[in-house]
Amino acid sequence: MSRLRPSRSPLAGGILAVLLGFGLTGCARSETAAAAPGPAPAFGVPAATEVLAAFDNADSAATVAGDVAGLRTSEVSPSLDGSVAAVNKARLVKRNQPGFRHVDPVFALPADDAGCFLVTAKLRLTGEELRMTDVSHFLRTPEGSWKLSHNVQIGPDGQAALASLGSASAVASAEALPDELRQRLAAQLFTRTIGSEAPDTTLVASNVLLDRRFAGGWAVYTQQMQGVGMTVARTFSRAQWSDCAARTSAGTLAFVTLAVSDTITGKAASLTPDAPDMAALGRSAAVHGRSIRIARLQTFLLLVPPDGTAPAKLLGLADAPVSLDVAK
Repeated sequence: MSRLRPSRSPLAGGILAVLLGFGLTGCARSETAAAAPGPAPAFGVPAATEVLAAFDNADSAATVAGDVAGLRTSEVSPSLDGSVAAVNKARLVKRNQPGFRHVDPVFALPADDAGCFLVTAKLRLTGEELRMTDVSHFLRTPEGSWKLSHNVQIGPDGQAALASLGSASAVASAEALPDELRQRLAAQLFTRTIGSEAPDTTLVASNVLLDRRFAGGWAVYTQQMQGVGMTVARTFSRAQWSDCAARTSAGTLAFVTLAVSDTITGKAASLTPDAPDMAALGRSAAVHGRSIRIARLQTFLLLVPPDGTAPAKLLGLADAPVSLDVAK
């Protein structure tokens, strides 16, 4: 989990084995019979709390140490990509990231064995007095371990939307939100990040982080590239929603991740090691070519109102480059 102070901004594995064995033995006519095992216990707050505590212990240690292999035991993409980027940036400036711990967590848990859950908590960073509000999504792997897949930190303006999370159920995102709506939301988020047209605020509400800082940063980046004889174009390839969403009284809370690509072209397309994406990817040597393609993942936390009449609210976002390819 990235614990560098986010410019945005952007958790060994929390493995939980919950086993219950029932064995009742009775004797009748010198024969022993074993009762059938009872139903598996529901995944409740105690179990989720144990998953989160195990995660904090392992992932915090890996974060402080800059141990990417350790991070891989407790995180998966897209959260892992943000954490690896933060490790690379910390190495560049030769400092360690702080440790962390979740405080006073509130969970949205599945009514059945859905294999995923959401949690919000205050995030206490070692040596820091300020506590951020964190929202995370955990999923159970086929091997049975729990890993962090999505997380963002949100500001005070988004915290009211989380007030009813503790009474919410975690359900499949595909069940919580219609496919057509999910497609429209993803397309609108991409459009807004590059500021290519007038925003559709009837679908996604106006947001300073999205419409000014994120889109504004893209505008500055493209202008800077033009100033040195290069152009950059961003394309959208696919959207992936978190396995679970939370149905709250305020609406449906869900993560969506956009896979996008930035393609840099020019007579002498190049990037130096001090470029933000180069630092995040751990590239220490300049790259040159006919074109440079950077693949990245952008994760958004949305609250979608239940009646569909009000626009969705963006609560937080994270962004991380994941690869770089050069065409000679």
